[in-house]
Amino acid sequence: MAGKRVYRIEENHQQEEDDEEFGSLNYSRDSLQARVEKWTEETGEKACAIVYVVTECFHVHKTVISRCGYLKRQLTHASVVTVNPPLTITPATFLLIANFCYGAEIVLRPDNLAALRTAADLLEMTEDVNRGNLLAQAESFFTKVVVFDQDHAAAVLDECVRLMPEAETVASLPSRCLHVLGMFREGDLLAERVQAVRLMPFEHFKVVARKLRELLVANHDTLYVVIDQYIKGNMEKLTEEERSELCSLIDCVRLDSRLLIHAVQCPRMPLRFVVRAMFAEQINTRKSIISATSGNQPQTLNRSPDSVADSASAELEEEEATTTLGGILKRDAALRDVERIKREMDTTCAKIKLLEEELKGMRAVLTESKSAVRIEQEKDQQEDEGDGKDDLALSKVDAKRSMSLRMLTTVGKVNRVRRGERGSVSSASIRLPRTIQTTSSDIKTQRVRKVFGAKLMSGLKNVFWRSGPKEEREVNGCRTGRNAHFSPI
Repeated sequence: MAGKRVYRIEENHQQEEDDEEFGSLNYSRDSLQARVEKWTEETGEKACAIVYVVTECFHVHKTVISRCGYLKRQLTHASVVTVNPPLTITPATFLLIANFCYGAEIVLRPDNLAALRTAADLLEMTEDVNRGNLLAQAESFFTKVVVFDQDHAAAVLDECVRLMPEAETVASLPSRCLHVLGMFREGDLLAERVQAVRLMPFEHFKVVARKLRELLVANHDTLYVVIDQYIKGNMEKLTEEERSELCSLIDCVRLDSRLLIHAVQCPRMPLRFVVRAMFAEQINTRKSIISATSGNQPQTLNRSPDSVADSASAELEEEEATTTLGGILKRDAALRDVERIKREMDTTCAKIKLLEEELKGMRAVLTESKSAVRIEQEKDQQEDEGDGKDDLALSKVDAKRSMSLRMLTTVGKVNRVRRGERGSVSSASIRLPRTIQTTSSDIKTQRVRKVFGAKLMSGLKNVFWRSGPKEEREVNGCRTGRNAHFSPI
């Protein structure tokens, strides 16, 4: 079944966007079911193939869905196949592809191209399987429409983020979109259009950066801006090694002078790359001097040191017959300078790599030392806490002893009062004759005093015997200890 042209270029897509979903003129499940039933009526073939995409189930005809080489192979000896997993194709995308297989016209746009182009590649919808298949038409839309419009390229790049890594590994869409944007825009202007790359995981972005490096032959300005933007957006997540791995893809001698200056001054760039940028800038300066002394206009150097030496050698051979001896000597000295700078750059990079390895080892040792110190501090803290508990217990014992001493002192004073010692309050009192009868209130008072005295002495004995030492002491003239004698009140 011959395929239809699936993309259209119109001035105003607003009406299409209102009436169509995801680029299909007839996208609903009902419309697909109607096409399946119509095919059954016309051919007498039953829809015996079942395709699962995540949780969605599609009943289709084997002969129709065979426009997908992958499904044709899977359904050769089976009637049921699951597309996702393993393929990263959504039910919405497969619904559109199924409609296409039944002859429906679909409209390719920048916002659906990435999904359809990637799915067409994964499902092997090639020209070998069927003429006018979806893969060729999606690729045609990219090469004839997207590459000439930076807005379209930016829109496709945005859609590629959720389709990684397949969008790059099978379709090479992100790297090609970045290549297109680098053309139309420079420096920063470019940085504004490549913000989507910041959302990619490191491993996915690394695949894109490597592919982009292959596309950029003469100039690495676009590659530098893209990598710089990715590092800027993921500075807290990336390690020093990961940043160095990304920057190693950039050939510094293929950078514009202003980007070399930016690289030297940018704190995000790893040290090894900064040194390479400084050497590249020195080579560019030497090249400009060589061109000026030979009468040629200065040229921006966008080649590696090997190509610089080869080019200079070729120019020397061409002009050898007409060049003066002084000119030959100057050129020879300049070439030796270039080679020397290259050797110094390689040596310096090797030394920096060695220093980075030593620094990494020192960091590991420092981390271990910090861990050991922290463990010792925790042990000391635990010991201090134990000592603090012992001190608290001792302080409680001392407090009890002090209280006992104060109470014993009070008892001594009370006894002296009872005996009427000089200086006591009772010595100034008048003793009444024993023959005087006491009143009932006096009797009650004496009973209260007797009970209070007994309780006080009992309490003093208990406190002293629990907290006091075994040996006897003299405190304010009163003997203490287990054998202490207390006078009744």
